[in-house]
Amino acid sequence: MPSVQLCEPQWQKVLSNLRAMPEVYVGKESECRRFVEAVLWINKTGAQWRELPAHCGKWNSVFKRFNRWSQKGVWRQLSWAVADLFDFENPLN
Repeated sequence: MPSVQLCEPQWQKVLSNLRAMPEVYVGKESECRRFVEAVLWINKTGAQWRELPAHCGKWNSVFKRFNRWSQKGVWRQLSWAVADLFDFENPLN
């Protein structure tokens, strides 16, 4: 299955919002982007975590980080901050 890739303006908005959240560790920008795109892939495909393509990272590591961010409300905050970037009728096509 093809990966989900954010265009540069989308990624920059996501990144700036993540950096503004004190509870988020962004770390290396390229790794953070790969992680966010992996989560978007899971969301788009509806696949199980174990089906995450290898180029997206280790599925268990991606899941653990996703889960930590979920518990901290990061995804909720981020979804409000970047909602204007996405066409929910035709997401990331």
